[in-house]
Amino acid sequence: MKLPEISVKRPIMTLMVFLAVLVIGSISFLNLKLDLLPDIEPPVITVITPWPGASASDVEQRITKVMENGLSMLEGVDDIISKSIDNISVVSVKFKWGVDLDVRAGDVRDAVNFAKRELPSDAEESVILRITSGTVPVVEVTMTAERSYQGLFHFVDKTVVEELSRVPGVGQILVFGGIGREIQVLLDVDRLEAFRLSPDTIAGVLERENLNIPAGSLKEGQTEYFIRVPGRFSSVEEIRNTIVGIHDGSPVKVGDIADTRDGYRELTMNGWQGDKAAVVMIIMKNSDANTIEVSRMVLDRLASLKEESFPSDVEYEVVMNTADFIMNAISNLGRSLMAGIVLVFLVTWAFLKRFRASLIVAGAIPFSLIITFIAMGLLDYTINIFTLSALAMASGMVVDNAIVATDQIIFHMEQGSRRRVAAVLGASEIGSALFASTLTTIVVLLPLAFLSGLVGVFFSALTIVMVLAVSASLFVSLTFIPMMASKFFGREPGKLRIHQVTERFFSVMEDTYSSMLAWGLENRKKVIASALLLLFLTFLGFRTIGTELTPDPDTGDISITFSLPEGTRLEVTDELVREVVSYCQETIPEAQLVFGIDGMEEEGFSVAVGLQAGTNIGTVGVKLVDKNERDRSAFEIANDIRNWIRTKPGIEDMTVLVSSPIKAMFMGSKPLDIEIYGDDLKQVTGVAEMIASGLAEIPGTADISVSRRQDRPELWVEPDTTSPSGCGSEKNRGTAGRYSAG
Repeated sequence: MKLPEISVKRPIMTLMVFLAVLVIGSISFLNLKLDLLPDIEPPVITVITPWPGASASDVEQRITKVMENGLSMLEGVDDIISKSIDNISVVSVKFKWGVDLDVRAGDVRDAVNFAKRELPSDAEESVILRITSGTVPVVEVTMTAERSYQGLFHFVDKTVVEELSRVPGVGQILVFGGIGREIQVLLDVDRLEAFRLSPDTIAGVLERENLNIPAGSLKEGQTEYFIRVPGRFSSVEEIRNTIVGIHDGSPVKVGDIADTRDGYRELTMNGWQGDKAAVVMIIMKNSDANTIEVSRMVLDRLASLKEESFPSDVEYEVVMNTADFIMNAISNLGRSLMAGIVLVFLVTWAFLKRFRASLIVAGAIPFSLIITFIAMGLLDYTINIFTLSALAMASGMVVDNAIVATDQIIFHMEQGSRRRVAAVLGASEIGSALFASTLTTIVVLLPLAFLSGLVGVFFSALTIVMVLAVSASLFVSLTFIPMMASKFFGREPGKLRIHQVTERFFSVMEDTYSSMLAWGLENRKKVIASALLLLFLTFLGFRTIGTELTPDPDTGDISITFSLPEGTRLEVTDELVREVVSYCQETIPEAQLVFGIDGMEEEGFSVAVGLQAGTNIGTVGVKLVDKNERDRSAFEIANDIRNWIRTKPGIEDMTVLVSSPIKAMFMGSKPLDIEIYGDDLKQVTGVAEMIASGLAEIPGTADISVSRRQDRPELWVEPDTTSPSGCGSEKNRGTAGRYSAG
């Protein structure tokens, strides 16, 4: 027996099957994760190597080039992109799409371990990162304090960050701004010389003394004790009393040759919320965590922390929440999907003239989608803008099969057949046609699932979901529709006024089509010529339509990043950041919140995920009110800001854009990158600046930047290697470096 005959002859069984589908599908839907994009892991592995105190040029020569040489020999490498800045080397290895990154990560780790032999001895351990679509900020928070700002960084770093790190799904947390605590040992040069000690000696002793040393174990009776010798400093007084040498038979303590104090670090970064100094936290999630759940738990934990442990003058503001963007995007698509179902019902009711038949046709959409949800759960898909877009587009396609089956069943009923007979005959007659039509749609869509690269990752999920929905609609049309038709279809069409209107409309359409068909048969050459002309105009029109990978939504979040010349002091950059923040506050009435950061956190993780950072780089964020509450778009406001910043002297590069989580996934990359190669760095830089000047004259270009314009200014200390005192020795070079570093 065919499917229609089985479903009509066994309606209880068919109904039970669809009730089971409804239950399982609902459970699958509730278990599907909500996220912005499909799970994407670009074939990129990044290696971060800190080298404290080193200049960008030294980092490039001593670390970056060594890493590049070692990593370039790996199998499957497509490109290597590196960035050398003061204190940090960042090398990103891009592999070809489709490689097994688990295997490649092991290869990268082996190459990094092999390269360690050639790295400077004081370079820190390299960190290997795999960047995924989940490695984007989930929540950004600013924290301010009226009275206790000096201790705010310590409170955020030791209390807030530690608490939020325990939230399931939270990954890296970047902290900008604030004053960090530091135990300072300020050496007295005259006393050092009097006691014949060097800074290296003092540093070595303090490093050796500040250790907890394991000392094995001791067994006594039935108990085994682990033994350790605690040695880490617990107070400033302990450091002062530490013996660092012997002079004339007497011990020399740190307090004899230095002033030791519990103070604050030299500022390497600043944060601002409006005109208030602030600490800015950028919270990221683990790649396999759900954005909405992580965001909800982070905000809940922040709210509870404020009540439990925040000082009375500490306040926080959420300046960016990716979950809001995701929920808005998904809710908009969800509303479009529901509107489509309602419109399907109204249109089919208007033209089929049968209320119950139209209701059953409309019901085919949710049943097809529910079956799709089951398959999505089995495939471990998420509900994101691509899969939900696929469902919205498929909702118009899945109803086609149901309408064709319903129309054929109604035809047999109008010919006098009973409902059960009409249901079996109608659905069986068009079964082959429906199968061929569905297969044609699948054949057209399926090749998109095999595209390579990032586009393939995006469209494979969209294509598979559409194929699943269309296939499910075929099953629903050959089972659910005939079963319901055999029980509930009415024989007589509706007599409402709307049906009279649609009848007249159909009559006019038939007459018009008959006239056009007759004219076309008599004027075949004109029809062919018109079709070719229309095809030609279509190609012309297609060339005028802009193309981009992802949409550019008005999120209401504007990001401003600018760079000053290399070597610019942090204080100068900070002054300009405050000026930009003040301008945005005073001239943009739509601004809900304005914040800024400058400098870079010590770990350098921000550079690895595409954020620009450094003493000469400032970033300002503007959060606008909802677009329903403003007359100007975020793009217009961003353009006004761009024009104003161009008037400020000293700015070398800037980027002003309406930010979104989709853009954040691409780690700040621009639509077009031009790479220039050469042996002479100065000549390459000159050519790059010349090209940038030419590109700036092209209409539509904006925010053109050159990655390297000039080296950071340096003062060279050249010891006299011919001096008998041996000033050129490695030891004395290090001592000179410690003196100059303070």
